Amino acid sequence: MKSLLVKQERPGESFSYEIVWKESFSDLGTEVKKLQLPAKKACIVTDSTVAELYLEPVRRELEPLFEKVTVFVFPAGEEHKNLKTVQKLYTHLIEEKFERKDILFALGGGVTGDLTGYGAATYLRGIDFVQVPTTLLAQVDSSI
Repeated sequence: MKSLLVKQERPGESFSYEIVWKESFSDLGTEVKKLQLPAKKACIVTDSTVAELYLEPVRRELEPLFEKVTVFVFPAGEEHKNLKTVQKLYTHLIEEKFERKDILFALGGGVTGDLTGYGAATYLRGIDFVQVPTTLLAQVDSSI
């Protein structure tokens, strides 16, 4: 495992976050637990291709940490990075009664990261999300 602590300072505020690199999802639960999140619910957002490959190992890591873990799967492809898909994500979160203290996990590539980031920033004026990138592009996007 490799990690990097990123520190941000702006006039009147400072914060930091850790970027963690791993070759598997085996310690994802341990890393998430370190964040000491107040969330009771988590939603894994992923596309149909990534879901087949990685959803179950990630869900197994997260389920012990939250009262409820839901999944939102959308069709794979750049053409699904649009407001219609975000609206479906909102509908899922509303139906599952997600609150501001709950959290989203973006499991996948650049489309998933962008879609989840936008959805998290705009649902209830902003909820937390964690990037779990599965492609090099998503790793680069996540680090910005």
